Amino acid sequence: MKSVDGKVSCSSGRKQTSDGEVKALLTLNVYSNDYKICLAQKFIGK
Repeated sequence: MKSVDGKVSCSSGRKQTSDGEVKALLTLNVYSNDYKICLAQKFIGK
C-alpha cells in the first residue's frame, strides 16, 4: 500500500528579500506503508 502526503515547510517563505517575495517550499511525498520508506519526493511550485 502507498500513501501520498503534502507539506508546506514553515518559515521557508519570505516577503522581503533583494529578489522580491520567496514562496514557501511545498513538498509532495509518496510512502510505502509495507516497507516504511519514502519512495519519491517532489518539490512543487505554488
